[in-house]
Amino acid sequence: MSLTERQLAEDIRGFLQLVESLERPALTDVGAEVARTAVKTMTPDDGGVRRCQSEDMVLDVAGGQIPLRIYRPRNPRGVLVFLHGGGWVLCDLDTHDVFADQLAHSTQYVVVSVGYRLAPEHPYPIPLDDAYAALCWAGANVEALAPGCSQVAIAGDSAGGNLAIACSLKARDQGGPRILHQLLFYPVTDISSLETPSYSAFADGYYLRKSDMAWFAQQYVADAGSTSDPYVSPLCSVNLQGLPPTYLITAGFDVLRDEGTEFAAKLKHAGVPVRYVCYPEMIHGFLTLASNIPSARTATERVLREAAQELGSQQVSA
Repeated sequence: MSLTERQLAEDIRGFLQLVESLERPALTDVGAEVARTAVKTMTPDDGGVRRCQSEDMVLDVAGGQIPLRIYRPRNPRGVLVFLHGGGWVLCDLDTHDVFADQLAHSTQYVVVSVGYRLAPEHPYPIPLDDAYAALCWAGANVEALAPGCSQVAIAGDSAGGNLAIACSLKARDQGGPRILHQLLFYPVTDISSLETPSYSAFADGYYLRKSDMAWFAQQYVADAGSTSDPYVSPLCSVNLQGLPPTYLITAGFDVLRDEGTEFAAKLKHAGVPVRYVCYPEMIHGFLTLASNIPSARTATERVLREAAQELGSQQVSA
């Protein structure tokens, strides 16, 4: 057994062995619709426990409508726009329902979970435009969503983290809503190159595969020449100044680990306050695996505490 294998959480290793035994087909072989159906069967179940009241609504956006799910904690301190992961192709409000509910309860922020339209049917910039429209709507309706509050923050996991960063860049560049904080959970920060050491080390056998990311990128960005656009690959941005204070986490056994680490460092160099934490025993997606894997549940509980601390400290100083 290698050192890498010994450092994995024991129950994470068991989960990966189970996944490998199922011989998952490549996304290139099954396509988006089949993959979406498969993801639905893995939607986390928290035993029906609801920490916050939630309601669904529809938001009009350019070219259509998108669903929003709003989670209301007992004593709201602000509004947090949440963008789900899934490679811009998979997942929806339901796959991230448990985590969004936990996030609202832990932070005591009203969470607006955004069902942006998905690639490849709706490639870039449509998912980003939808996400930004939801951010602007939340910014214009803070008082109605969280009476007495004025704080708007943004969060996302994986591809949702990528969209969260892009929304922060657009808000800065276009004079959009003032964002209190961004919470980035193992975000995608660069699809212009998939050649980091973590991509090499964890290319296969660690849940999110390098081939998956290559396929996701192809679905999201039709023009390969656009992959270095800062709104697509924020790590390629030459100017990160003025972005909101950031809480960024990575997982130790994740192809995205190194680009997340580099992005946190680049933010710090630009003068952005950053709290960066790597969860060394975890794999990509552990926040939505917490219902079934004890070590992922423990790590998720810590992430939620840290997120609440970050939003709390920023609220005091804002």
